[in-house]
Amino acid sequence: MGFESLIIAAKDWGPTAVTTIIAFVISYLFKQQMKNAAEDAARSDEFKKNLANGLNRLEENFNKNVSELKQKIEKQQNEIDTLKLEKLEREDFYKDMGGWRAEINRLQDLVINQNNSTLQKIIELWQSQNKK
Repeated sequence: MGFESLIIAAKDWGPTAVTTIIAFVISYLFKQQMKNAAEDAARSDEFKKNLANGLNRLEENFNKNVSELKQKIEKQQNEIDTLKLEKLEREDFYKDMGGWRAEINRLQDLVINQNNSTLQKIIELWQSQNKK
């Protein structure tokens, strides 16, 4: 006995029976709707949680990738700077290194002079010892 046959049979029972059946059907549909709404809300909350977790993982991966890319960029920048240094024009290189060469030559002269003066003092000391 389907719903349609129940309505047709209720027609013979009077308006109170029809109203009661309609009220029962409406209340049943309303309960089903509320049940479906609660299930939808639960699914919606679960979806929001899953979406938030997914976005957090995506953000972590993005930050990790950005960090790795920054390191690679720094490494490449260092390599570029090294290449630029290696490709300096000769004039710039000699200009920069000229100061160092002069300093090295000056230090070398100081060492030689110090060695000569020390050697001279040793000779004088030896001669003074031999004269006695």
